[in-house]
Amino acid sequence: MSTNNIFMFESSKSGEKIPPPSGVLPLRKGEKERHEGGKVLEVGSVLEGVTLKSRDKEPGFLVINTMSPKKIIVPRGGVIINHLYNIKIIKDTNPRNPSGGHFIAEITADVTELSRKKEIEKKVASLLQEADRHLKLYEMDKAHEIMKKIKELLKVDYEKETYEQVKQFKQFYREVFNLELDTKDLKIPELSKEQKETFKWLIIMPKGLTIDTIWNKVKEKMKTNPVNDPPPLDQSKSIRTTKNKSYAIWIKDNIEADVEFKNKPANQIQKEGINPITLEERLVLELFYNWKNPDKHLDLNNMTLAAGSRNSDGSVPYVNWSSVNQRLVVTWYVASYADGILRCREVISAP
Repeated sequence: MSTNNIFMFESSKSGEKIPPPSGVLPLRKGEKERHEGGKVLEVGSVLEGVTLKSRDKEPGFLVINTMSPKKIIVPRGGVIINHLYNIKIIKDTNPRNPSGGHFIAEITADVTELSRKKEIEKKVASLLQEADRHLKLYEMDKAHEIMKKIKELLKVDYEKETYEQVKQFKQFYREVFNLELDTKDLKIPELSKEQKETFKWLIIMPKGLTIDTIWNKVKEKMKTNPVNDPPPLDQSKSIRTTKNKSYAIWIKDNIEADVEFKNKPANQIQKEGINPITLEERLVLELFYNWKNPDKHLDLNNMTLAAGSRNSDGSVPYVNWSSVNQRLVVTWYVASYADGILRCREVISAP
């Protein structure tokens, strides 16, 4: 695993015997008794309240053991630098050598985010009680003002989550495409209260990003269709393009394409006025998801019907990850073809 795909953190400087958060010292087995409160790090170990820090210009972080240089690596997946995290070690790449290899850990909780959300929940609960008191006294104006405060609190929470996703996409395009994403005039589609419950993944498409550039990057990052059977990507046309501007869309946070659209062909999707994902958007989604979650992919058991795109002959692209062949597959079917595993991903886009 390269430093481009990891987050690491620093717990203590080499030689120091001051425990990092939770009193955990990354020691060799058999040396636990030398450090009171210390703990041997091994698969299953949990560290609480870990701060992730930037290290020079590397997009990663580093653990320096007090007794050996073994690193702890945490996949990037939505990490915010100035937050505290609980992590759990899930793999030791070299268990026989405590000074070689590294541990791989997963984030089990964003402590800072959980704390922030609890504070908002407390404030909202308190304000609701206050609003209820005013309503019982028929003080409608005061109750209305309190409800406005609640709405603003919830709006801030939503906007913060959106902002963090925008930050992630900036880093993604910088690291993967060597592209600086300009969001100055970017319009984020507004969601209704109901849509916010399900449309949680943002996709940003920068101005000028072509299907050829995207597909070449896909081929660079993962295995794809056999070389002798490439999809006719250069002939596809989509309902949204990046020719004149950057844009953003929301989709549901599903590993598999939307189940409610199974057995519904592209022609029917268009007839019912459903706003579908395009081929370009689906490929960027695959790259982004794999960048955040190394070695993981989407549509392992089904296929995304990219009904927002068409080939010159009217056929429609489907995208999935083949677990058997370990490659991303783009296939084209006639627009009237339907199957239980072929499913559209619905999109919320700006007018």
